[in-house]
Amino acid sequence: MRCYKKPFSWELVADEIRWDYGALPFDRQNPPASLYFVHVCGFRFVFVSLAQIGEYRAFYDQPLKPSFRWGDAKMRYYNDNGEAQTPFARLPLYLWQKAKRVKVVRGLERAIRDFAKD
Repeated sequence: MRCYKKPFSWELVADEIRWDYGALPFDRQNPPASLYFVHVCGFRFVFVSLAQIGEYRAFYDQPLKPSFRWGDAKMRYYNDNGEAQTPFARLPLYLWQKAKRVKVVRGLERAIRDFAKD
């Protein structure tokens, strides 16, 4: 598990990160100061705030994959067809295997602790 923080730059967004949701998860006029990267189980999570990391930790902390109940409260992004989808919709399913899910939760908790120290 690796976690690190980089200062925000538009080049970083354009070159290194591919936002799959068709929209950036922040306002273009008010970009975040930093981007938070967490690598766990062969997947790279990219976050714009500590609150967003906590949201994903709460999502993966559940033993069963939630269905549409997250969709109602957390609709944020629109895909290429203009349909609303949750930020969790395109996460890889292999992360839901019990051993990997536990590692993801531990990794996100550790990232929250490490980033909160800064």
